[in-house]
Amino acid sequence: MNTSIDRADSTAVKAHGIGWKIAALLLIYLFLAAFFNVVWHLLHLPPQMQHGILNPGLMVLTGVILLGSILTALAWTAHHFDHRSLATTGVPLSGPWLRQVLIGFLIGSVPPCLFFLAVYKLGSAQVARTPVDVQHLLTQTLPALIATLLLAFHEELLYRGYLLQVISQKSGRWMAALLTGVLFGLVHAGNSTANPQGLLFTAIGGVLLAWLVMRQGSLWMAGGYHAGWNATASLALGLQVSGTTMPGSWITTTLTGSRWLTGGSYGFEGSIISGLAEPAILGALVWIAPRLPAHSQLRRFFEKQPSRASDSDH
Repeated sequence: MNTSIDRADSTAVKAHGIGWKIAALLLIYLFLAAFFNVVWHLLHLPPQMQHGILNPGLMVLTGVILLGSILTALAWTAHHFDHRSLATTGVPLSGPWLRQVLIGFLIGSVPPCLFFLAVYKLGSAQVARTPVDVQHLLTQTLPALIATLLLAFHEELLYRGYLLQVISQKSGRWMAALLTGVLFGLVHAGNSTANPQGLLFTAIGGVLLAWLVMRQGSLWMAGGYHAGWNATASLALGLQVSGTTMPGSWITTTLTGSRWLTGGSYGFEGSIISGLAEPAILGALVWIAPRLPAHSQLRRFFEKQPSRASDSDH
């Protein structure tokens, strides 16, 4: 499959405004998500979350539905407007994609571990072991891990796939990173446990992930980082992620102390520790990203875009 996006030249950009592309992408995605939501209710399936605790099996189903919806929306929009393939939106299956995912996953696990070690050392974390047997691993931990991977890549495709590309074409890379990052943070405001610092730190992480995608040329490393962050925090350390508790964890961690230290009800993502650790670690990954396995054709697409919005006016 040819993953070059050179065909999406200035003629295609002028022929279809950015608004039409974004509207088409979101409308198709929302229509499919709504359709499957109706089917879910018609089948009388229970909600995936009850009393703040997620059901791993239903989470896998949700992940498949949402990932399939955004992939369909991306494929149709890219083909209809730019006459290019799904792979050019950031998910090429050629090249070092698996290494990128693994690198991202390993580095994404670092900030939650640093947070955990810090609050444990400060006496703000009480840890209780969870009995783990084969049944627990197969029915709780494994489905939760699969769901985490599916949902992480769904979010990366939604916020930092085609959307990031078309905004960078119109307004430049800085504006594309800022807008998609802010949107990423604001969407989390729908969580009942959200607080201002948690949303701010989430938005900053979104901006840095956008830059990682632009410097790598694909979503694979950003998706791996996102999945590593969520899986390590929820499954390995027993922490809440965005205010939700994931079943299948090996331990349960209860946090005590000020909201600035622990993140409050939103979870460790709202902690000042995470707010400092993630920009340092993810920022370092962004900086060294061009030296890591990458997709050169897709990366050249972003390199062609101006850094500042003012530079985009020809």
